[in-house]
Amino acid sequence: MHKRKRRKRVLRAAALALFTLLCALAAAAVFWLYTNRAPDIAVQPQGAVCALRLSPEAEGLAQMEEKQLDAFLDGFVSFARASGMNAVAVDADPVDGCVMFRTKAYGVFPAAAQSDTLTHRYDPLAALCEKAADSGLGVYAICTEALSDETARRDLEKRYALTDILGGGEFVMADLSQLETLYAASCGGAFTGCMVQYAEARADEQRLALAVQIAANAGEREALLATQAAQTLAVSYPSDGAVVSASACYVMGTASPDSAVLVNGQEASGRGVNGVFGALVNLAEGENVITVQQDGQSVTLTVMRPAAQTGTGSGGTSELPSDGTEEVEPGTAVRTTGWLTSLLYDPSSDGNINETVRKGAVDVVRACVETVRSGKKTWAYQLSGGDYILATNVEVLDEAPEMAFTGASAEQTETGETLTFTGSGTPLAYTTAEGNTLSVRIYGGAQIARDFAVTGSSMVTDVQVNALENGTEILFTFASPLYGHSVEYADGTVQLLLKRTPSLSDDARVPLAGVRVLLDPGHGAQDIGAMGVAGTSAPCEKDVNLAVALAAREQLEAMGATVLMTREDDSFPTLVERNQRIIETQPDFFISVHHNSLALTQDTSSASGTEAYYFYNASEPLAQTLVQRVSSAAQRPALGAKWGYYYVTRSTVCPAVLLETGFMVNPSEYAQITQESNVRAAGAAIAMSVYESVRALSES
Repeated sequence: MHKRKRRKRVLRAAALALFTLLCALAAAAVFWLYTNRAPDIAVQPQGAVCALRLSPEAEGLAQMEEKQLDAFLDGFVSFARASGMNAVAVDADPVDGCVMFRTKAYGVFPAAAQSDTLTHRYDPLAALCEKAADSGLGVYAICTEALSDETARRDLEKRYALTDILGGGEFVMADLSQLETLYAASCGGAFTGCMVQYAEARADEQRLALAVQIAANAGEREALLATQAAQTLAVSYPSDGAVVSASACYVMGTASPDSAVLVNGQEASGRGVNGVFGALVNLAEGENVITVQQDGQSVTLTVMRPAAQTGTGSGGTSELPSDGTEEVEPGTAVRTTGWLTSLLYDPSSDGNINETVRKGAVDVVRACVETVRSGKKTWAYQLSGGDYILATNVEVLDEAPEMAFTGASAEQTETGETLTFTGSGTPLAYTTAEGNTLSVRIYGGAQIARDFAVTGSSMVTDVQVNALENGTEILFTFASPLYGHSVEYADGTVQLLLKRTPSLSDDARVPLAGVRVLLDPGHGAQDIGAMGVAGTSAPCEKDVNLAVALAAREQLEAMGATVLMTREDDSFPTLVERNQRIIETQPDFFISVHHNSLALTQDTSSASGTEAYYFYNASEPLAQTLVQRVSSAAQRPALGAKWGYYYVTRSTVCPAVLLETGFMVNPSEYAQITQESNVRAAGAAIAMSVYESVRALSES
């Protein structure tokens, strides 16, 4: 009896053990199938990839337990989706010897593995793949040499629903502070995608939106510059038989990029990657023979340097001729005749400018002084405000016209207001904007009512009339600082243009919506500007100016800006017409795009860099931003923002800058300037300079 009972107990125990073993084997089989299953089908992003990149080490993921890590991944994927990105990427390299996925080669992050049980093992990468797939995002694992174990790489490929495994360099790593570089890369046929670091993206969602927009618009573009022919040995400067008075000339031209160029037996110091060359040659008086050689080819030319002239006179001085202008009596009324006229604090130089006035301004002469221009005597008239005006810039009136104003009425415009003065006359006016005020100082004998008032304005909050020694000040006060202004003369009276400050739009995808930019590609048509190293049959300054401006327009318009241009083809607007466009269109920014040159009597091989010129102080910040961003994007030195009295920069309507993007007569820089990618980078840097300027205004 007892034996039978023992036998039953043994059989039951054996059966239980067998059942337990079978269950364990089944569980193991299920677990093995789970951990070695083929991955789900990964999402393949449409178009260029724009991925949000996660660095587990930087984010401290290795220290997060399951719930915290899973919540983090939820936020990461949600942010990528909400930002308009079409993929996520994660660094798969070990952190402190562990990784964020399950593999035999490495342990998973210890904190994430704390909740492991026989039937549950949290896999962060699998969770990320699932969350991304649910949101329609691709998933990329980035592996560098740090992930050296081949087993781990095979596990990544076999077990996870990854769109792809990258080495880290397949996509452009976007720097949100230098988006012009991303734009230039996105215009090439080799561009497949970009990535943005998660931490950087969270810190600057505005610029992130621009990066997403650039990636969405990626695609190979039509070339903005005509393709250059194969480089054959030729000299573009000087021409055969040229007469050069200097003691040296810079010989430049085209050649094959594959071998040295010899100029009079010496290797040319200046070379560009496309083969262009340059070398300084000293000239003796008389005939100079210059020989350029490369690989058995030879070009020979002759340059004449005239003998220096020596004085033969008696040592006396001759009387300078007059330009025909005349001295006038004090009290004589005069009216300006040029579109822009300079008021000089010292009449000895055109650069001594104190103020710029428009055509039609009337004032009274206080005194006359004689000065010299272009080797001829001329007269300068001192006006009521104390400054001088050249007699060549005015017409003399028979008598001073009556000028009187009782107030002004406001009319709303797209960008601000126009105040039309009630009364008649076009008196000369000075303006000074400071803080929330604008001082308009009127001379020429104009009568201003003491109760001068502005009607219908949403910008002017107060007006004061103050007496000056030889005129009257009208002091306008505004609710906020005035962005731009200009005194114009129309319909026999004064018009004061007032500009509101531009701001970023609420839509981060088009942050410059409502912002107006006037681009001015310098030169054009018969005016080629600076000839490049390769000569007139290759891109000259006018061509590169237009190409860079067109690239800037493309990116500005993609950001929502309204872009106007002084020319869109090989035409030639005059300087007056270019400046008039500022008044006609009242933009928020005016940028004249140029490329630099030097006299070809020196070694121009070292002339390199970007500089920008401004006239009014309000334009200096834009000039500084342009130099910093263009020089960085185009990879050339920053030469700084500089004051200069260029015709196109003399406007108070908006910041107005003349940009010199690079040097046409430096072989290495010319080769760079004419590369399509560099054209795109420079243009995008101009666009980003506008964006950064508006952003600074919005944040101030």
